[in-house]
Amino acid sequence: MKKIFVLFIFIMGVANLFAQDEITLHNGIVAKGKVVENEPAFVKFQYEGEDVSSTLGKIAIAQIKYGSGRIEECSQKVIINNPEKDFDKIQVLRDKEECTGLVRIQEFTEKSGGAWSLGTTQGKYQQKTLKKLQKKAASLGGCAILVTTQEGKGGSIFRMPEAQISAVVYKY
Repeated sequence: MKKIFVLFIFIMGVANLFAQDEITLHNGIVAKGKVVENEPAFVKFQYEGEDVSSTLGKIAIAQIKYGSGRIEECSQKVIINNPEKDFDKIQVLRDKEECTGLVRIQEFTEKSGGAWSLGTTQGKYQQKTLKKLQKKAASLGGCAILVTTQEGKGGSIFRMPEAQISAVVYKY
């Protein structure tokens, strides 16, 4: 009985040595290898047969299935049925590592501004500009925008408030 127990422990240990992690991306690709680091926004991963680590943004990852059998859900897939109504589903990202694993579509700049009033602030124009960017990304089939530059000017009696944001659109 003791020999059977030792054999069982040995087999489980050997099985764990060969157990692989699987990362399922939203585009359907399944990557096999080993998760080296798991951060809130990205995963460092070694592909099967490689010694170099690669980074994948969690926005591109549907789930991670660890060799132990545990499954971690990473992000919901952004599905745009109607770009005019679903544009707010577009993720707004600020860190380039979060985009790793996504496909770059296009870079563009949007601007918003208007007459100064007590109720209109630079922040409101920044939100308006982000919505413009999200709508454009939705119409291009994107799932996320990476903000690359953001500028703005507050309003006064002699100057109108404005906001200008440049972003890159990404898809799965």
